[in-house]
Amino acid sequence: MAYKYRKGQIFGKRLKVPKYIRNKIYDCSLSFSEFIEYELDDKVPISCIIGLDRQIVEKFGLEKSKSLDWELLNTPIYYNYTNTSFRKLLMSIEPSVEDVNKKLYELGKDQVRPCDYTPRMKEIYSDRLFDLSEATDEQFYYAMKRFNEGARSLEEIIYDWNLFKDKDLSFCLLKDGKNDGHITDSMLKSFMSSYGNLVSLITKYTDTDIYTFIGDMTNLNSNEERSVFVKQITDNILYNTYSDGYRQLQSIRLTDEEYKEVFKYSSVEEYLKYFYHGPLDKRFINELSQLPEDYLFNISIPFSVLLDYDVLKFIGTYGLKNIVDFDNECGQFFTNSNCEMLKSMYELYFRYRSSQDTKHGEAYTKDEFYEVMKRMLIYGPTDWTKAPDYREITGEFRVRNPELFISEDAPNELQNLFYTKSITPQLLLEHPEYVPYLNGKDLSSCLKKRQIQVEGNNTSYENIYKFLSSKTDFDGVIGFITEYYDVLDIVFADDIINTKLYWTSFSGNDDIDQIKSRIHELLIKLIVEQGKHY
Repeated sequence: MAYKYRKGQIFGKRLKVPKYIRNKIYDCSLSFSEFIEYELDDKVPISCIIGLDRQIVEKFGLEKSKSLDWELLNTPIYYNYTNTSFRKLLMSIEPSVEDVNKKLYELGKDQVRPCDYTPRMKEIYSDRLFDLSEATDEQFYYAMKRFNEGARSLEEIIYDWNLFKDKDLSFCLLKDGKNDGHITDSMLKSFMSSYGNLVSLITKYTDTDIYTFIGDMTNLNSNEERSVFVKQITDNILYNTYSDGYRQLQSIRLTDEEYKEVFKYSSVEEYLKYFYHGPLDKRFINELSQLPEDYLFNISIPFSVLLDYDVLKFIGTYGLKNIVDFDNECGQFFTNSNCEMLKSMYELYFRYRSSQDTKHGEAYTKDEFYEVMKRMLIYGPTDWTKAPDYREITGEFRVRNPELFISEDAPNELQNLFYTKSITPQLLLEHPEYVPYLNGKDLSSCLKKRQIQVEGNNTSYENIYKFLSSKTDFDGVIGFITEYYDVLDIVFADDIINTKLYWTSFSGNDDIDQIKSRIHELLIKLIVEQGKHY
């Protein structure tokens, strides 16, 4: 019911309000929220409002005061280092300001923990808060809760960057005692967008203070200056990965992803030169300069494997791209089983390469590398070093060299012996059914290697099976080696070969009979002079 007396006359009729409210009216201790709640704005004068609230109403007027966030005005400021309050902040605002709450929020958002914001503020500054109901586990819940409380340091924010990167970090950075407000939300996000992956390396592998580092980086004027500054840091990290006979440092073992990040600033070539303990093959240096910058880190060979001395020697000689392309085209021959074959190539095959595989200063073409691989598989180690099984090679190399691969229909035992160069003439005598599978195959690639000296225009050493194949057909070769297998074991035994006292030479013009005759002469000589059992 409307009040019938003049405004300001409060004693003409008893108000329908609780007694304690009437007492507050008489005492002039009425809060503004009570003044509005009991609809007293047209019944009692504002002089009945308590002093602090009345000052606000008198400054901003009744209508603007009704729209104020009184919940915020009545909220105490925790961790108050500025000796202020929201009421003081409000009274600093000009009454002419259109949206007083917005201005108050801007002034007060850094004065109270986000978790203590009023509902209106939480809605406006939602990027300063996490919805804790969305936490996926206890660890995330704790980190999110502490962030809402403004209790995450810059270091902790960086550690869980993916969790915090889309939030407004201003309050936490402001309250971080080690930061003192020097690094702002925008500065940190700008830094992390460019150097975020590097930060974990700096904090993990150096004593550099991350606050100082970010501040110094932000204060540099150009990208060139920043690159030089960062390179000093990354070079120092790389230095501590070195290990040699004198300085057993290697206090750091980087992952491939970490190497990738470091080499955005440091030089791969400089690093490899130092790590390799000697000059790199110029062909490899030239190739690196022509390949895309990130090529090394987008191939199937881990960078940590490239640092292997034997691997780097093999790659430096024949070309990184040749090896990568071969691997991709031929069933990942080099990189299967944690790069087992790539790590073995130098020891098992590289040192068996022939003189025709050597090119000084010139890069190998793809076709040349395919031929090198073919010869290394043929002339590589035999059963005394246990040649690795290369049957998994597929693709173009297999198509080009069918003589190096046996039919998948062949008995498993024969396949296993074929690819490990373990076939013996005696085996063929015992299993004549194996012989047809070897027709058309390069016998020098699957039988134990036997080198003979062949004299001609240029004296050279040649595999006996290749030599015999040039003198007769497949059946003739099989007949020869099965007939003479025990004789060959005597005349080409390691102790005989190593002494060179009973070494015999063959002529490129010899026919099968002449070859047999030379072997007979050597066998007789060994029986007579050495007492060889025959």
